[in-house]
Amino acid sequence: MFPAKILLFGEYSLMQGSNALAIPFRNYFGEWSRSTFDTGSAPLLLEFANYLENKQNGIPFKIDIQKFKKDISLNLCFESSIPISYGIGSSGALCAAFYERYVTNPIPANCNDNELTELKNHLSFLEKYFHGTSSGIDPLISYTKATLVLEGKGNLRRLKANQIYPDAISVFLLDTQKYGNTETNVTLFNDLLKEDDYSQEFKSHYIPLVNASITYYLEHKTNEFFESVNKLSVSQLSFFEPMIPSDFQKYFRIAQETSKFSLKLCGSGGGGFLLGFTSDIGYTNKLFSADDVKMITINLNHD
Repeated sequence: MFPAKILLFGEYSLMQGSNALAIPFRNYFGEWSRSTFDTGSAPLLLEFANYLENKQNGIPFKIDIQKFKKDISLNLCFESSIPISYGIGSSGALCAAFYERYVTNPIPANCNDNELTELKNHLSFLEKYFHGTSSGIDPLISYTKATLVLEGKGNLRRLKANQIYPDAISVFLLDTQKYGNTETNVTLFNDLLKEDDYSQEFKSHYIPLVNASITYYLEHKTNEFFESVNKLSVSQLSFFEPMIPSDFQKYFRIAQETSKFSLKLCGSGGGGFLLGFTSDIGYTNKLFSADDVKMITINLNHD
């Protein structure tokens, strides 16, 4: 099974050289199966196969396209519980599953940390088909099933359980009940970066907050973490307002006013899930329950 992923920190800022922290999220997953009835996935998988076949000369690894096409003709499908366009890696899981099954010389999932960057690049190539661009992080998390930290210079390393998951920090998802569009939102972000004031403020203010939040989280410095991530939440409303569904922007303001929780994008935004952190899960759950907003508490220690 190939799990979904949650990028705790690094949406958009990763594109500008920030650190990132990502975890596998096993509540949702995908896997290959054979169906006795038409699932409607065959044409989509064939389009993917044809795309890769046309790109084969430029691919830095070998793919058994004919095996893939034959399996599709034999009712192969990818069954997934990962909601599409929700920011938790639905295409990443498919790419991870494809890489394991149809790449003839794959880098193994349990590879050394010094091979993770090359593996990420391999998986990025596959996922570009779905979004036009890809950092490779989503399929990498799904493929390795490991919590990873990506440092600004491109260094990737796995984290052990005792290095993460501070007990005093509760993590949750909010369901906006809307679909996002990664390619559209990334294009919007790139357009915003063309404005000098936006670009300079993003690099000088937002990226340091991302890096600080990751550092405090990994060092279990709870007070410093919440101070940093609260500022990050406020900045998200400033930098990413077009990517935050309008009816959920009020919760970013409530977070700022109460300091009881913090919110941020989960993925590229526009819909899907929002990610939250709180030290008062009772208050937070009561707030969103009262508004009939679906809240999913993430038990990171037992993912």
